[in-house]
Amino acid sequence: MKIFRIIAIALVLILILAGCSGQSNSTAAGTLPVVQTLPAETETPGSSAEAGSTAGKTTAAEPVTEQVTTEDPATEGPATEELTAGKPTTEEPVTAEPTIEEPVTKEPTTEEPVTEEPATEEPATEEPATPEWTTPVWTEPETTPEPTTPEPTTPEPTTPEQTTPEPTTPEPTTPEPTPPPPATTTPPAGSAPLVCIDPGHQAHANEEQEPMAPGSSETKAKVADGTHGVTTGIRESVVNLTIALQLRDELEARGYRVLMTRTSEDVDISNIERAQIANNAGADAFLRLHCDYGDWSSSGISVFCQHPYSEYNGFQYENSRRLSETVLAHMCRVTGAPNLGVTEAYHYSGINWAKVPGGLIEMGFMSNPAEEQRLLDPAYQQLLVQGMADGLDAYFGR
Repeated sequence: MKIFRIIAIALVLILILAGCSGQSNSTAAGTLPVVQTLPAETETPGSSAEAGSTAGKTTAAEPVTEQVTTEDPATEGPATEELTAGKPTTEEPVTAEPTIEEPVTKEPTTEEPVTEEPATEEPATEEPATPEWTTPVWTEPETTPEPTTPEPTTPEPTTPEQTTPEPTTPEPTTPEPTPPPPATTTPPAGSAPLVCIDPGHQAHANEEQEPMAPGSSETKAKVADGTHGVTTGIRESVVNLTIALQLRDELEARGYRVLMTRTSEDVDISNIERAQIANNAGADAFLRLHCDYGDWSSSGISVFCQHPYSEYNGFQYENSRRLSETVLAHMCRVTGAPNLGVTEAYHYSGINWAKVPGGLIEMGFMSNPAEEQRLLDPAYQQLLVQGMADGLDAYFGR
């Protein structure tokens, strides 16, 4: 209905503007043009072809009216002035007749009243809203709980479930041996051959210097740190001691007397001191157990003994050489390891200071992952022990 009202008001405004425009046109029309009549030209005899018939008579020519437009300053519109054009004649005085302007009667404009029709608004019919169904929530009335006396309950005994552990295959690693009682430097009594076993290295190196040989000015560390497993990182000293203890048990089982330079890792015994233990005990054989280190493909067993021209213990060269070759041959036969031979050396303190037959045995390469695993395998360790024991039996002819 608002639209109808706006349209009606617009119509009223249009009618009002139309009435004002009509009034303006009527005012402009009230100024009449001023017309001036010029005098008629008088022809003289013989002035035209028709002079014969009208000779001596004066004929009045039709006036030619020329409109001259002048501007009326009052209305700013053009005023029309009529002029009579013709041939040159004697001009008569022109008497200008005053023009009487008729008053312009302005007719009043009657505006018809605009009757606005009352806007009839149709009542909007609202559709009744359908109430949504809501599920009533049941609320339990609050009740004051009555005090209850808890009944004593006897807990039922629970039987722990028995779990059967899955069998696991132990890795071929040798734990550090439990330190046995300290080694004694006193050899056991008896007449059986005495074997002195020296497990190479120890838990901690001793970098203090000692003479490499009796009376030598060249020195070496008392005890080097030794090598380690390339994959497991296990220390060489641990492997040496593990196999040495097994060899002790095997030799004692075969009737030998055995003397150990060390039976634990936590010791500090220099290489000279180890050789002196064997010397002081008067050992018939001095076996020094070590592991070698090379590249990843190195494999096999080797033995070192003194040089035949050694000024320190060259007199024992023949016995040491025969002992080294015999033990090495039996070890390689039992284990199947490559035989790398016997090497004569002069740069080992433990060999140079020894006065008894002996040899330094390199049982395998810890730089070779496969050989490292074999050295840590208890079954392979037992083969090494058997080969050394068999070699001693052959050396002593037992």
